[in-house]
Amino acid sequence: MITVFFVILLLTGIALVISADKATPYGIFDFGCYGFFRDCTYNFCVEMPQSVAEGTSALPPLSRWEYCTMASENKLRSPACRYDSLLFHQSNMLMGYDICEEQFNEGVYVFEDRFDYWRNSSVPSSTLEKSAKWSTVYNGFVGDYCGAVSLQNAMIFRGEQFRYAETIDLNLISGGRVEAEMFMPPIGFDVEQPFCKTGYIGDVLVQYSIDQGGNWTTIQTYTPSRYRSYKFFHVSVPLPDHAWTNATRIRFIQPVFDMALDNWALDDVRILRYLPRQWRETDEFRANVRTAQEEIQRAQCCLDTDWCEKRLSARERQEKCESFAWFKDERYLFRLSEIILGITAFINVLKFVYLSVYDYLVRRRYPFHDELVELWAWPWFAAIWKVIPVWYRPRAILADDFTSKIHLSARLEEKLREEFDDEEGQGAMLRNEFEIDAEKKQYEKKIRKQKKKLEKRMQKRNFKASTIVVDEDHEYVADLERTRLPSQMGESMMMNESKEMHSSSTLRPPGSPIIPNVPHDSALSSTGLKPGQDPQLLDDLEKMRRQELAMLRVPISLEVDYTMIFRFTVVTILAFAAVLLGQLSVQTDYVIYEPVNPFGLFGGSGETSASESPYKIQAPSFFLVLVAAFNDFKEIYYILKEVIPCRMAWQPLVTVDLSEGVSALIIKDHVVNISSITEIIAFPPAFIYAILTCISLGVVPICLLSMLLREAVLSYGTMRYVTPLLGMWMVLRAIMGPMFLVKMGFIFEFLFETKFKVREAMGRACQEESSWTLAVNTAFGLACVAAFLCACFNVEWIGVVFGCFLGGGFLFGLCTGTIHQLPVKPWMCITSLRGGYWMRVRKEKKCPCVYWCGYCTEIHDNEEVLVLFTKDDLKLNSLINNGIQAVHGQTL
Repeated sequence: MITVFFVILLLTGIALVISADKATPYGIFDFGCYGFFRDCTYNFCVEMPQSVAEGTSALPPLSRWEYCTMASENKLRSPACRYDSLLFHQSNMLMGYDICEEQFNEGVYVFEDRFDYWRNSSVPSSTLEKSAKWSTVYNGFVGDYCGAVSLQNAMIFRGEQFRYAETIDLNLISGGRVEAEMFMPPIGFDVEQPFCKTGYIGDVLVQYSIDQGGNWTTIQTYTPSRYRSYKFFHVSVPLPDHAWTNATRIRFIQPVFDMALDNWALDDVRILRYLPRQWRETDEFRANVRTAQEEIQRAQCCLDTDWCEKRLSARERQEKCESFAWFKDERYLFRLSEIILGITAFINVLKFVYLSVYDYLVRRRYPFHDELVELWAWPWFAAIWKVIPVWYRPRAILADDFTSKIHLSARLEEKLREEFDDEEGQGAMLRNEFEIDAEKKQYEKKIRKQKKKLEKRMQKRNFKASTIVVDEDHEYVADLERTRLPSQMGESMMMNESKEMHSSSTLRPPGSPIIPNVPHDSALSSTGLKPGQDPQLLDDLEKMRRQELAMLRVPISLEVDYTMIFRFTVVTILAFAAVLLGQLSVQTDYVIYEPVNPFGLFGGSGETSASESPYKIQAPSFFLVLVAAFNDFKEIYYILKEVIPCRMAWQPLVTVDLSEGVSALIIKDHVVNISSITEIIAFPPAFIYAILTCISLGVVPICLLSMLLREAVLSYGTMRYVTPLLGMWMVLRAIMGPMFLVKMGFIFEFLFETKFKVREAMGRACQEESSWTLAVNTAFGLACVAAFLCACFNVEWIGVVFGCFLGGGFLFGLCTGTIHQLPVKPWMCITSLRGGYWMRVRKEKKCPCVYWCGYCTEIHDNEEVLVLFTKDDLKLNSLINNGIQAVHGQTL
């Protein structure tokens, strides 16, 4: 069910995105209203010049359009969409919208009357609307007895003899149509409205005349029995080809009616004149489109909207933005890419604070503890501290004791084991006889030279007896003989005794007595022997104890491919440096002033309230570059230190301790119990190559790259795909780390695994109490933090943000809790590119809140995939299997 739910959720999201993209409306000036199911719900009225109405010129540039006024005679009305909301609001709604291409009526209204601005209710010439070009109105007056559509009034027809409204001659040579809202009162309507009588027999005709009213042609008839209703109904009558002249007159008339009844009403009467055919392909219109796009792009960059392809410098803003009368504020605002960058930085800082507090409470480690320990050991650093007075010097930081002592003792024991004789014939680690004889001859030559010098000194008068050189020679020879094979020991001891006698007789001053070598009690006590105890027996017991201890605590050497590590390090650092230098080369100097309206204290709504707020977040452009560089370098540093260690000091020490009470695999300062290792599986070289590819993608400087692409003069149509994808990449990497692609690969492998045991393990992990507890806590935590941050900027969206983060936080917490129970988290030290073994281990972590959160002791433990490249994989596997057999009684 988990896989099915995930697949359904994923496919639903993809389908919604594709559907929203396909439903994107485009304008006649080639602007796309991108967004999530955007529609053309806005209706704008734009004044058009007389030349456009007559068809002698093309539509003017969109950037120069002005809204309709009472003095407007020719109007363009059509559904539109907002493609740039910020530009739309900041420009007083003069820019940022475009007429939707699919719903454009492709014409200009040369006549319009809404009947709300008549100063005399029965005199057409008293209207304030210049577009109401009536010639004659008979028995029609303006009122609200029959209702209205747009505002308050409509034209009501009643009275004797004639009832009609006639326009002047209009230029409709390219065709057009008549539009209006008509009302015919239903039966019983006049009970409530006595001045609006019910229609019975009075048909209303729509007619046209091309000879100044001499002859009329009916094009549409509306019968009361069919159209009477409690609401106005829309009238749209296309003009026939015969009516396409430059002097066409339109009339609404009720020729036959009952004088006391058959009232009717008109509202929002409009007459549309079509634009000339092929108006889109004219050179003049295409030139106006280019002009509009250039001027609107300049306006977008003045306001620094997401549509701006290249931010203007301070001088360019001063030169190019003063021509806009509505332009007042010269400050930039945060764009989507910079908002995502801020979210990424916030996540990284939050993780750093959490891990720092955790390390201090649990392990008493400071931030950058390892780096400070290494820095403290440098000689020049110690010299700097000497300049500082003692009482001002910080306390020295010491390395961890437990694991470091185990690693050190294991390596000392290994060294001692190499020095001991192997009496069973396994002396491969000892030096052979030829090496020993060569070193012995070299040092005997050195001894002879020193003896000659000593004899010359003895001939001098002030000479005093000395045995320093002989003692040093004796000590070396003794050390050399301890490395010989057992078959050579007897002969070596005899040679040493004769050499000691020769040395003592040679260096003894004349006349001095010969003192035999007799062991004293002090010498016996220093060797740990008691009087009468056999020294050979004690040596054998000590050697056996040391050998047993060395066998239980075994150091493991890593196989390191320095060529691979060097190449990866160089490529990674050069890529980061190249992108950083590229961004600095194109970065302009500006300051972002983002207005903040905390909790709606300054009233208003949306952008209006924020702009009136005195509180603003200031962010210089180079500070944003620094934040992006920090986000990227943090991930690179982690990989080069923990995953692909580029320094020998960063390569982890590995030790297997099978002694009683420990029984653990110790990697650096992490202790993994042998009993927690549940699987050891071999993998081919292709596996590690795939892992290295995912790691390489994880260390791409994506934050700097997103800023560089944003400054690369890319269109909004391109950036609307690039910015969200890069933003998702940045946020996922900030949450899951630079190896997030490896984790996601393991997660998908578990999601689509068909083995019953794996499916059952996923089900158990999802049903764990810790998973659901984490889901609830994460949901409320994220929702509260997001709601607080939203309230600081725009309090109106706090409900939507709280709900979205509550649901998203619950799913994220549940997935995280489930993942903790599965081996999907990589723990890798990649020092070579070859096949090897990976182990499934449970990495246990101490919890600072163990005393008040019961589930916390388990929630911090992770099932991880451990990959190490050792010089002897079989040796490591056999040691681990021996330890598992000692604990569980069986091997893997």
